[in-house]
Amino acid sequence: MKWPRPIFLLGLAGLAAFLVALEATFVREARDGRAQLAETRRALEQYATVTLTRTLSDELQLAQVRVAEVEADPLRDERGLVLVRDGRVLLPRVSAPGSKGVEARVAHLEDGTTLLTDDDEAPWSHRVRLVERLRAALARQDTPGIERAVRESLAHRARFVLPPEEDFAATVALLELLAKTQRPAPELMRRVLRDGFTGEARVEGLQRAVLRAWPRLGADDARFLCARVGALSRAAAVPSADFEEACARAAANVAPSFPTEDGTWGRLSAGAQVARVRGGDVEGTALPEGLAPGLAAEWRERGLLAADDTFSTSWSLLPSGPVAWHALDSLRLQLNSPRMQAAERALSSRLVLKTLLAVVTLLLGVGVVVAAAWAQARRARYLALQSDFVSTVSHELRTPLASMRVMAETLERKLEGHAPAKDYPARLVQTVDGLTFLVENILSFNRLEQGRWQPRRGPVTLASLRAVLEEDAAHAQGVEVLQTFVGFDDVTVDGDGELLRILVLNLLRNAWKYNERSPVTVRWVASREGGEVALRVTDNGVGIPETARESVFEAFHRLGDGRGRGGGGSGLGLAVCRRIAELHGGRLRVASSSPDGTTFELRIPSPPGETVRQRGDAVAD
Repeated sequence: MKWPRPIFLLGLAGLAAFLVALEATFVREARDGRAQLAETRRALEQYATVTLTRTLSDELQLAQVRVAEVEADPLRDERGLVLVRDGRVLLPRVSAPGSKGVEARVAHLEDGTTLLTDDDEAPWSHRVRLVERLRAALARQDTPGIERAVRESLAHRARFVLPPEEDFAATVALLELLAKTQRPAPELMRRVLRDGFTGEARVEGLQRAVLRAWPRLGADDARFLCARVGALSRAAAVPSADFEEACARAAANVAPSFPTEDGTWGRLSAGAQVARVRGGDVEGTALPEGLAPGLAAEWRERGLLAADDTFSTSWSLLPSGPVAWHALDSLRLQLNSPRMQAAERALSSRLVLKTLLAVVTLLLGVGVVVAAAWAQARRARYLALQSDFVSTVSHELRTPLASMRVMAETLERKLEGHAPAKDYPARLVQTVDGLTFLVENILSFNRLEQGRWQPRRGPVTLASLRAVLEEDAAHAQGVEVLQTFVGFDDVTVDGDGELLRILVLNLLRNAWKYNERSPVTVRWVASREGGEVALRVTDNGVGIPETARESVFEAFHRLGDGRGRGGGGSGLGLAVCRRIAELHGGRLRVASSSPDGTTFELRIPSPPGETVRQRGDAVAD
C-alpha cells in the first residue's frame, strides 16, 4: 500500500492539532464552570450570612426595647425574651422548686389561726393584726371600721416591703375576706388587683407584682397565686386574661442556664436564644422559629435557590448540646445545593465524554487516512487498468474501422450507378464514420481524463473549423443540416487545432442528434468580447431542461427522455467539449434552452492583437 497523499497527512495533522486545541478548550470550560459554581455558592453563602446576621442583630435590637417594656410592665407579652439580672433569670419566667407557704398563710389569715411573731412591731405581725381588725369589723358590719382597716392595710403595704410570700398572702387574704362578706368597690379592686396606686408611695397591682416576683416564688406558691388572683379578678370584673396567659406560659417554662462571661451580640445554644451578655447581665430573644429555612424559602421565591437547596450554619440554630456562646461575627451559613453538586458532576461527566469524543474522532481520522490510502492505491490501479483497456480497445477498433471505410468507399465507387446497390455503400461509409467518431471521443476523453493530452497551441482560424463543420454536415446520416456562420472570417484563436475540431464536431453532432425537426438549423456566431473569443452555437433541437443544464456536461450522463435521432448518445460528447474548453483556459456553458432550441456559449482567451471583423452572414452550401 502506498503512503497517503500529502494532503491527507496534512489534514490528519490539522485534525490532531484541532482536537488538541478543542480538548484544551473543554478542560478550560470545565475549570471555568467549576469556578463559576464555586463563586456563585460563595456569593450566595456570603449574602445569606450577612442577611441572617443583620436579621439577628435587628431581632436583638428589638429585644432590648421589649425587655425594657416588660420590665416596666410585667403584663406585656414576654414571649421569646431573655433577661438575666444579677445572676437571676427573670425572663423567661421560671419559679423556684417547692413551696414557701403562701397557701398556708392565706388559710390561717382567713380563719384567724395565724401565729404572730415574738416581735409585735415586726411588719408581718402588724399586717396580721390589720387583717384581724378587718375580719372583726366585717363581723360587726362596721363600715367605717372596714374602710379604716383596708386603708391602713394598703398604706402598710406601700410603706413596708415584705417577702413576696408574706405580702401576697396578706393581700390575698384581705381581698378574699372583703369579697366573701360584702361587695367591695370596683375601683378599689381594680387598683389593688391590676392598676396599683401612684403617688408618694407607689403600690403595684397584684397581677403585675406576682409576675415580677415569679422567679422568687416556689412553684406551688406561683400556681396558687395565679389561681387566686385570677379568680378574684374575674369575680370583680377586672381584666385578667393576659395575666392568666402569662402565668400559664411561665408554669410551662424550664429553667435555662446562661453563660456569665462578657460578650458582644451572639447566640446562646440553650433555649435557641440570641442575646447580648454584658457584665453578667443577659438581654436577648429566642430565635424566630425556622429563621434559616425561612430565608431559604424567600430566596427560592426570588429564584436564587432551587427547590431542594437548603442552608446550614456554622453553629446550630436549634437547642442542642451544652450551653455555648457564639459571637454573631462567627456565624457562617453553608449552602447545601444538590443542583450545584449535580452541575459539578455533570461538568466532569461532560469533560470525560468530550475527551472520549476527541479521541474517537482522532482514531476515525487515522482510519479515514488509512482507508483513503488503500482506496487511492485501488483507484489508481483501477484507473490504470481502465485507461489501458480503453486505449487498447480504441486502437484496436480504429484499425478495422479504417479498413472498413476504405473497403466501403471502394465498393461505393465500383457500384456507382448500379441500381440494386442503392445507397447502401454510402450509408455504410456514414455508419463507419459514426463509429470512428465515437471511438475517437472515447479515446480523447480517456486521454484528457488521464492528463496525457497536452495541447499543442498555435493559431487556429475559425475558417478552418468552418470547413470541417461543413464537410461533416454534408455527410450527416438521414438528415439535412443547414448552418449559418457569423463573424468566422479572419478570426484566429490560440489553441490546439485537433482538440478544437473535436469540440465543434461534437457540438454539431449534438445539434442534429437531439433534434426532431427537418431541416436541422445551426447558427454559429463568433465575436470578441473583453479579450476573449466568444463562440455561440444555436440549434433548433428539443432543448435541455433547466435542471439538467449542468449535469449534461458530466461523463456518461444522458437525458434519457428518448427524444431526438441519436437514441440518447454515448454521454461523452459534451463532457469532452467542456474538458477541451477548460484545457484552453476557457469555459463552455448552456446559455439558453427551450423547446425551440438550445444555445451553447464557448469562451476562449484570444491571442493578443487579434480582432474580429463582422462581415455578415454566410450560409453553407
